[in-house]
Amino acid sequence: MKRAKSFAFHLQSLQAFDHCDPEFAKALDLFSKSLTPSHSLTSRRYSVWSAVRSFLDEIFVCVVESYSGVWQAELLDRVKLSEMCKSPPVWRADPKIFESPSGYCRAELNVFKVDKLEVKAADTLSINWQVSNLELWDANLRYAIRSAQEAASDSNESSCNRFCGTLDTVRGLFDFLAALRPGRTMHYGNWLSDSRTRPQATSYCALCWRTTKRWAAFTDAEDGAGRYSPDARWRKLSNRYCEIHDPSDPDSMYHCDLPYKPAFLRELEALMQRGRSEFLFRFPLPNGADIQELRKTAYDQVHAGLRPATTSLSVTPGLRERVWVLHREGLRQAEIARRLGVSRQAVSKAWKSLKELVSQRQAEVYINPVTGEPDIAPSVLADLASLHAQGVPIAEIARRTRLLKRTVEVLIYRAG
Repeated sequence: MKRAKSFAFHLQSLQAFDHCDPEFAKALDLFSKSLTPSHSLTSRRYSVWSAVRSFLDEIFVCVVESYSGVWQAELLDRVKLSEMCKSPPVWRADPKIFESPSGYCRAELNVFKVDKLEVKAADTLSINWQVSNLELWDANLRYAIRSAQEAASDSNESSCNRFCGTLDTVRGLFDFLAALRPGRTMHYGNWLSDSRTRPQATSYCALCWRTTKRWAAFTDAEDGAGRYSPDARWRKLSNRYCEIHDPSDPDSMYHCDLPYKPAFLRELEALMQRGRSEFLFRFPLPNGADIQELRKTAYDQVHAGLRPATTSLSVTPGLRERVWVLHREGLRQAEIARRLGVSRQAVSKAWKSLKELVSQRQAEVYINPVTGEPDIAPSVLADLASLHAQGVPIAEIARRTRLLKRTVEVLIYRAG
């Protein structure tokens, strides 16, 4: 019964993303209708990979090969979806963060070929091997999307959106497949075999984008072969909050961010296309955003000061949001001031504040996949440390370093 409920829950999330190729969306619908709670990643009788091969392989190859735009085609290397679980990709992307003269931080992709592919160790669980391969292919899909979007032009915008929407849908498919773990395993010697076979996913903090303290320790305890030390202390750690939001630490950000939790969850649902955003002005997602970058976008949105922490759809938007809407309609500042019944100086100040906010967000839009923290240029971090040592207030440090105020607070908290 529990497995059937878990299957039904995950199946609801298996939907085509916006702009997904219509034929692939139809195939995905047929694929989802063919599955049962008995299907898993390792089952022979109820093989989910057989269903992928039957419904999705051909149309996926067609979508990839028919795209005429510029992108890093090596990242997918003409592989079929049903084959991605068997081995890791030959080509990988190594994003490099660099700081432009204007101060913005951008990620530049360096695609390279792996000299020697990893092979499955004899004592590694098949489920662990498949999921680890899917994670690597998911990263390739993510960077393939980013490369296509950065090279897109007005002439091929429609085809690029369809291509990227299809790859985003495949990434959602991988999230669904990772949850289809077998109900039991015949693999011996694995101390936590039961917890590794039940449907599960990465645990993220309830207040931000970081992984929970328990999950971070859980993954650190793995020995590389799917085994975990029975002496690991991760079971006593929180599986709801991260290190930054640890309720047991009186100096953590827990009490500061707790009032924002409802708004954060609502915006997160909107970004995942499961609801409607209550904000008029919204931060765009970075190209090929992963789940942590999506969660950080929601976090930055609700902490940007555009609405009170307890905001809801019934609350009147703030001045900056209303100024942005009217500015987008082509109105000048004097006209906006008359329309809103405020002074022209107030409109100018709100517009300048909004532009500074966008600039600060741009400097930390990407997440470092290793640390899970914003990928910020080292020179900016050095300036932040220097200013903090001089006793400069946090708001002023954020202005000078062009970082979000909440990010500055977290970096200072971690440093000290």
